[in-house]
Amino acid sequence: MFIASGELLAGLTVLFRRTYKFGLLVYFSIALNVTVLDWSFGLPLQATLLATSLALASLYLIVQERTTYARLFESDAT
Repeated sequence: MFIASGELLAGLTVLFRRTYKFGLLVYFSIALNVTVLDWSFGLPLQATLLATSLALASLYLIVQERTTYARLFESDAT
């Protein structure tokens, strides 16, 4: 229930422009967790491949927004 709630919350944040980038990061962490668990515990191949493809798709979207994330972590302190 906890992981499903997190996925729903991340899905809702991706729907809105203001929270889109935050939702991508949240969903990627959840999808990566599910993917690692699926591969570790030997779940059926279809479920494992679905989780892997969802994690890769969210990583692709994060890479598309990499300049925004780079600006977030860049420091102006001199």
